[in-house]
Formats: sequence, structure tokens, C-alpha cells
Amino acid sequence: TMDKQQANTGKSTQSPPGALQAILYSRETGLQLLDQRLLPFQQTYLPVPTVRDAWQQIRDMVVRGAPAIGVAGALALAVHVYAGGALGKQYASAQAASDEVRDTMAYLATSRPTAVNLADSAARLARVAAAAAARAGATAESVAAAVVADAEATLPEDVAANRAIGAHGARALLDAVGARKGGERG
Repeated sequence: TMDKQQANTGKSTQSPPGALQAILYSRETGLQLLDQRLLPFQQTYLPVPTVRDAWQQIRDMVVRGAPAIGVAGALALAVHVYAGGALGKQYASAQAASDEVRDTMAYLATSRPTAVNLADSAARLARVAAAAAARAGATAESVAAAVVADAEATLPEDVAANRAIGAHGARALLDAVGARKGGERG
């Protein structure tokens, strides 16, 4: 079992100390998913070094929850495109990089065909890649950089959405308790 603090050396997964994180990611350490099949008895993070591993872990329900599945797919693509620092150098052209993004995300989407957020991530990243490839002077490296940046943005976006939902729910509960207490006094 990997200690979650050791696993997370990235800057994009900032959470309060002791918070359970379903997804750990940084360019240095790659992608790791909390094996949610083992909860609540074990906290085990599984490395996701390849797109094939991501496909299998999504299919096997290691990661659960529609938004987390979409984020996992996007970050698996980031790991694939980043390729240990190659960041696009592995592609012959901007169009080849864009095609690889489209094809890789289409493949990942087959791991959980009903996962709407995964399909949304696939479409989003394919659009980012196509737009980057269409820019004047585009290179494989510029396409890869745009895709990795957008894929990496999905994790803090998801964390922010979760926190907003939690804050809204907390306010609603406090308001409900306050209303109940106010009603009991009268």
C-alpha cells in the first residue's frame, strides 16, 4: 500500500491534510487512482502508467463517480502525451498529435460506455487538440502542451466543484436546522 502523501508530490491536488483523494497526479509521479473497491478497509493507490492501465482500471471500477472517471481519463491522456517529458516530440506533426489525442480518448471512452463525463472529457480534449493543431505554426509539441494543460485543469476544476457542492449542502443543512429550532420555540 502506497502512502498517499508520498504518492502525491504534485501541485494540482491540493487538499486539506488527512483528506481522502480519489486521484493523485503530478507530472513527476504520474497518475494514481485510489482503489475504491477496497474502501473503507484499505487505502491503496494504484499506479496508472499507460492508457491500457487506465482503460482497465476505469472498466474494473477502481475509480467511481462520473466526474472522477472523466478526470481519470483526461489525466491518463496527459500521462500518455507527456510521455516522461517528451511532450509531443514522439509525434511526427501537429495533426498526428491531434489524431492521437482523439483516438486515445475514444479508446478510453470504451472502458465505460455509459460514463457521460468520460465521453465529455474525450470530446473536450479532442476539441482542444484540433484547435491547437489548426493554429498557424502549430507543432506536435504545441498541441501536446495545450492538451496536457487542459487535461491537468480537470482535476482542480473537479475539486472546486466538489467543494462548492459541499459548501452549498452545508449551508442548506444549517438553514434547515436553524429553521427547525426556530419553529420549536414558537
